[in-house]
Amino acid sequence: MFLAIDTTNAVKTKLYLLSKNFVLNKRVEIERQNNLSEKLLRDIDEILRSNSANKQSTMGIFVHRGPGSYTGLRIGLSTANFIAYSLNIPVIGYEDDVEDADVLNKIRAEFERVSHGFGTPVVPYYKMPPHITRKKYCLI
Repeated sequence: MFLAIDTTNAVKTKLYLLSKNFVLNKRVEIERQNNLSEKLLRDIDEILRSNSANKQSTMGIFVHRGPGSYTGLRIGLSTANFIAYSLNIPVIGYEDDVEDADVLNKIRAEFERVSHGFGTPVVPYYKMPPHITRKKYCLI
């Protein structure tokens, strides 16, 4: 079984369970209320338990790497990388909707290429540089 995490939306988190054959088995949307960092691991445990699975039965993790909510991306990617590292399973980033058959085929090909354990962590894709406010001048 595979777990896919999408935290790019500022309002909803999407969790997916895919079978060994990369068929989408379960999709859960969770409303966020500025508590993603508190709830994401609990929500992952819940989707696994509700499908008679656990983290140890997970063969790989797929995580949406952006663009999207800055904080959501950082929390989702950190969580996915942490779980993959702790279980020594591959973590693979994607940038399009995991429900799209073409995206699943790309993910399958990538998984077959790197299916030997944790490798490189997934990093966020922001699409453009961050908008940082200019420093205010101080007359001291």
